[in-house]
Amino acid sequence: KDRELKKLYTIFHFREYKKNEYVFHEGNPCGGVFIVRSGEISIQKTQILVDKSDRSKMKRYTEIYAKMSEGGMFGEMAFMDEDAHRTTDAVCTQAAEVIVLFVKNLLAFFKKEPVICQKVFRNIISIQGQKLRNTNHELLETKLQNKKLTDYINALSKDASTNIKSVEEIISQEFISLDRS
Repeated sequence: KDRELKKLYTIFHFREYKKNEYVFHEGNPCGGVFIVRSGEISIQKTQILVDKSDRSKMKRYTEIYAKMSEGGMFGEMAFMDEDAHRTTDAVCTQAAEVIVLFVKNLLAFFKKEPVICQKVFRNIISIQGQKLRNTNHELLETKLQNKKLTDYINALSKDASTNIKSVEEIISQEFISLDRS
């Protein structure tokens, strides 16, 4: 309701970010939840891969987990675990404005406004549930594709006329993963 939003608005913090600017880095403490007002934020994880045979050769690999645009919410794990740290980076793919709801402010607000608290948490749980369902679907699809690939490689390797490595040799990379720098 409008009057509830006006009350909640009093604890909103507005932040503006430029393209390629980080909202947060992996490893930062979780202190707040973010809602995108405009622009786009990429939720991603970057790893440095090092060639096993030549440690001076490195590749930077970034996996994008999600892109958040207007109305998108991210960082809600801050509500789930007060000692949590960010497990990804949040980077602006274009200039963006976000609303930040700091957990401490929100929890203090909720003591005064339990009805609003209930509505906000119900929405956060709903969003988390949808994200979990999407992740489960993607995981199942990946497992099915890996099974098909393994079966295909095993069938090829049984053919005596082919000179194919074992599944383990093919799937294992020539790179090792290092912590990001």
